[in-house]
Amino acid sequence: MPDTDIDMPPSSERVNAEIEAEVRRRRAAGEIPAELEAQLDQAFERYSPMSARDDLQAGLRAADRAAWIDVDVPVASRIAAGTFVKRVLRKAMAWYLNYLAQQVRTLGATGVAVMHALALRVAALDGKLGQLSPADPVENGDVQGLPPEDVLALAPGLLARFGGTDGRLLHAECGDGWLICKLVDSGVDAYGTDPRPSLVDPLLARGMDAWQECTEKHLEAVAPSSLGGLVLSGIVERAPLARQRDMVASAARVVRAGGRFAVVSTDPSAWSADQRQGESDLSPGRPLHASTWSLLIERAGFGGCEVIRSGEAFAVIATRAAAGGSTAH
Repeated sequence: MPDTDIDMPPSSERVNAEIEAEVRRRRAAGEIPAELEAQLDQAFERYSPMSARDDLQAGLRAADRAAWIDVDVPVASRIAAGTFVKRVLRKAMAWYLNYLAQQVRTLGATGVAVMHALALRVAALDGKLGQLSPADPVENGDVQGLPPEDVLALAPGLLARFGGTDGRLLHAECGDGWLICKLVDSGVDAYGTDPRPSLVDPLLARGMDAWQECTEKHLEAVAPSSLGGLVLSGIVERAPLARQRDMVASAARVVRAGGRFAVVSTDPSAWSADQRQGESDLSPGRPLHASTWSLLIERAGFGGCEVIRSGEAFAVIATRAAAGGSTAH
């Protein structure tokens, strides 16, 4: 497992799964009566803020309930004659309150109807976006290929530039460990992540520090300025443009000042090669040119971009600038 300087909280999916499993166990054992669950659900719906519930339909149901204004106020009282006084006031003010409440109910009902219409439009757009953005083929196991020979030939150049890394180095989507094994042998505290268990399991069997996890989720969990180096490969070729830019921004967050960052990719002209047709046809994005990566990396706060090439593959390497200072070279 990585050192403690990499702050890795448990994933929300795992925590939710454990909670659901415990609830099912207690429900089956009769420890949680159905009446208690219903009461808890009602209390949560009533008192929890909407920000705590990431559920559009639950929010719409709450808005439906809130749109109704009841002017028939309760009259119970602990004070003598209090109930009588409240009944008189309720009857005397009923005509006034009903007049106002009717207008507010109309406004609320109209607003909720608009929200329902927007929810339907959002659902329709989600469906269309799902058709336009197919799932990542590597993360879903549709492609099991290793980096092409040109990418493997970049390893000596990367080793020369990352060999003296101070602090932990992450190779995201490390494949079969073509780079981290060489880095570890040279004395670098390197570890890797990859979404494919068929590649991570052999690395673990060899004693390498490797995690089965997608790149973006792992970067989100890494503490700011906690990495001495970061190498991105694989996913940078398949991701849509927005995700490619987000990964560069994440790199700027997790790499410490003076640390190095590299993007390893193949030239867009090589993307349609016979051995990569399945990956390229199914991917939601396409590779970027080395000059484009350099532009994005420099805009994110890195400097001194250097490009090394091997055939149709390249690596853009840069150094993280100190906050408010110049980039170390």
